[in-house]
Amino acid sequence: MENEKRNLNMNSILIEIIMSNQCNKRCPYCDLNFYNQSFSRTSLDIFSDFLDKNRSKVKYFHINFFWWEPLLSFDDIVYIVEKQSHYQNKYSLWTNGLLLTKRHLDFFRKNSFHIFLSIDNITGFDKFDLLAWYEDIISINFINDPDHMENSKKIFELIDAHRFAKIHFMPVYSSKDWNTDSLRVLLEMKKYISSNTNNNIECFSYFNGVSVDTQFVLDTDLYFYKDIDSLLWLQKQYKRLPGFLREKIDRLSRSCKLTKDLSIDELLSTYDISTVMNLVTSIPKYINTHKQNLIINKILQYDQ
Repeated sequence: MENEKRNLNMNSILIEIIMSNQCNKRCPYCDLNFYNQSFSRTSLDIFSDFLDKNRSKVKYFHINFFWWEPLLSFDDIVYIVEKQSHYQNKYSLWTNGLLLTKRHLDFFRKNSFHIFLSIDNITGFDKFDLLAWYEDIISINFINDPDHMENSKKIFELIDAHRFAKIHFMPVYSSKDWNTDSLRVLLEMKKYISSNTNNNIECFSYFNGVSVDTQFVLDTDLYFYKDIDSLLWLQKQYKRLPGFLREKIDRLSRSCKLTKDLSIDELLSTYDISTVMNLVTSIPKYINTHKQNLIINKILQYDQ
């Protein structure tokens, strides 16, 4: 059984790479710290060499350019993809879309990227016309802030009018609190979504389960962190999380440093899914959102 599990893990590896710790937007539900850190070209070369060296042991690498705002490092993304052009990697990218241009979208289509575009219920999005020819490679993460639920239906209808590959309905969890009124509107939105005939809509709860076999986050400190659905890495950034818990998450999820001699076997040997799961499920109780999360999850599972 252990060998079967290991073969499954070696089939595909998801690496979410944090290109920089900067963003061109300050969302009220984000609550992240910002740093003046980013990858150097030398570090990107080491990362590319790491992929090359371990190519024979992994069926494919899924490289996801993730958080804070990857398009601020677009030239570096191009650099990595071009260095890897002789291999068939799977690519994706998360973005708030404010910097998107036709040049970006053409590059993403040419290199078979899937784009996760975050649109919130505060400011919405005003570039839908630009996306018209690229909707098949774009999934929408529709982020719902509890303080602005009165805007949700109107903005959702604007999103739903397009033929995006997927629409993910995502309430804000750990960084904001929900009250009775915002929960009531959330329930109304879930009922409205349930009546929608578009089968490309999916509701995301706090923890949807294991979505990938093996996932690592490569941060700007050049360390790999073991994770699941990016929940550990993302939530340890939240300022409202107690310092001792951020330190615990960092200590227990840190795998090893990216070096020119690192092998995929060394990296995989650090992956312990039970540790990851225990950390993920323990976070809500430390910020008093456990009961809130249960209510939200129950609402999102509501079926008319």
